[in-house]
Amino acid sequence: MGDKKFKLKVDKAKCLGCATCTSIYPMHFTMGSDGKSQPTGNTLVSQEEADEIVKVCPVAAISYEEHKQG
Repeated sequence: MGDKKFKLKVDKAKCLGCATCTSIYPMHFTMGSDGKSQPTGNTLVSQEEADEIVKVCPVAAISYEEHKQG
C-alpha cells in the first residue's frame, strides 16, 4: 500500500504563474514559456508528499492522480 506513487498535475486554467510551487519544489515544477507552472519529469511522489505539495498553491491548481504502472 505504501508503495503507491502519484503523478502531479497543474491546471493551467487556474495557475496564476506565481512560481510558489517552483520555488518550494523545483524538482517537481518548472515555469513554462507561457508563464505557467508545469510538472517536470520527476513528478511521481508518495501520497503524503502529494498532499503537502498541493497545499502550496494559492489557487489550488496542483492536483495528483494515482500512477498506474505497466
